[in-house]
Amino acid sequence: MSIDTPESEKKKSRPNCPFYGFHLANNSMREGSLHNQCGLVTGSVSSCIMEYQKQKVCWEKCPYNAAEARKSISESLDKVTVFPEDLLNIHLNPEQ
Repeated sequence: MSIDTPESEKKKSRPNCPFYGFHLANNSMREGSLHNQCGLVTGSVSSCIMEYQKQKVCWEKCPYNAAEARKSISESLDKVTVFPEDLLNIHLNPEQ
């Protein structure tokens, strides 16, 4: 069996943040309804704080990437399954 990914899905690029465009709920993280959603904000839908402040999106400079938060983020992610929309749109085709 081969995996066929539509051309429109192959060329996606993301800003320099692993949580940009994601939504966290029920121990799963998938692409959110907002394209610039922050996957670290729980309990509500929230846009990227850096974009809101008219800054370039950069995980290294993000206020959520503070030293005191890293352990908590890491522990939380150990319990989360990530589903990028790319994976949800993959079509499986039998090999010929």
